[in-house]
Amino acid sequence: MAQNALPLALTCGLAGFRDRLMDRVNQTRAASRMCARVLYPATALVNWDPRLFNVAARHSVDMSSHDYFSHTGSDGGTVANRLADAGYLWGTYGENIAAGQTSIDQVMRDLLNSPGHCAIVMKQTVTEVGVACVANHMSAYKMYWSMTFARPAQALGVAN
Repeated sequence: MAQNALPLALTCGLAGFRDRLMDRVNQTRAASRMCARVLYPATALVNWDPRLFNVAARHSVDMSSHDYFSHTGSDGGTVANRLADAGYLWGTYGENIAAGQTSIDQVMRDLLNSPGHCAIVMKQTVTEVGVACVANHMSAYKMYWSMTFARPAQALGVAN
């Protein structure tokens, strides 16, 4: 595997997964956006974080292998639990999940058309992101996406 390459099983086999997703997320954040009736100003770009990718991958694997769709893990854990398990000391975070979309364009369109998901993409206090997509064609939704945004606690001067 090339340096910095992501496992295909955690990217739904989509070519250029990380670069294409980062382009879409940061293009979105670079411009003001209406999420429902709230105007979110343009905000700073986010960086890819491998720990957040692992958090997102863990949740997408869990949803696809247990054939469910929820922010709560099959073990009852939350995104905060998954961040702690990954050793990520967060100051703030947000999680978007999606299921059934077959492309990066489709998942971003659907997230941005949902007020709550759109607000997380535009959240000014996050600085890092990790996104994973896991396919299981024997499951209800076929493709399970997790997008974990966060900012480390030390960056905010707080501990969780």
